[in-house]
Amino acid sequence: MATKENNATVPQPEVTLAELKQLLVSQHAESSEKLTKIGDRLEDMEFRIVALEEQQEHVITKEQLQKTVAELKADFEEERYRLIKRNNLIVFGIEENEEGEEILQKLVQILRPGGGFTMDQERVGQEGKNGKPRPVRLVLPNAIVKRNMMANLKNLKHKEEFKSIQVVQDLTRNQQKVRSAEYIKSKLEVGTGEKGNRVKRVKLDAQSSSSRDPSNRSADMETDLQ
Repeated sequence: MATKENNATVPQPEVTLAELKQLLVSQHAESSEKLTKIGDRLEDMEFRIVALEEQQEHVITKEQLQKTVAELKADFEEERYRLIKRNNLIVFGIEENEEGEEILQKLVQILRPGGGFTMDQERVGQEGKNGKPRPVRLVLPNAIVKRNMMANLKNLKHKEEFKSIQVVQDLTRNQQKVRSAEYIKSKLEVGTGEKGNRVKRVKLDAQSSSSRDPSNRSADMETDLQ
């Protein structure tokens, strides 16, 4: 279970109030519409199941409806987790000691040099698992801060103290599986170079500070980060 460890506060982001308001209103409207539609369908399916159970006549239709309800419940939970995680980042490779905390603060300063926001951070997963430090979840205030931090991942390049650190989005299990499948597929894509040589095309994960296979991280995240 994740436990909240401390808050880090750094100076005001260069984001206008109008931009932030427009983004939040847009996100809220889109999310509310999705959840409402799924909730309405779920309620309708459950009502129909009750009616069929009372009649005790349509066994096949009842089973189909039960399957649909289960799928709708899964869709609802998936959307709910995505809403919870959408402004978060996960940082791998931060040791669980004072030195690790210092490196994490340096990392945040590089990714968000303008500062100016309150950020929660927490260790995620079982302590001491596989002898590796638990990943750190950064709970950011909005999508603008997250987007800017992701854009600054390039600034970690060639910095020795960050060579073993990886920053990724906080994805649901389904998103992790899709991301891993896409990465594997991209590794297998082969094209032809200008001189007729066969060239392997590898699409690097633009949302990671490393070119390492995100499927390795996804395997850990499926059990630890949900």
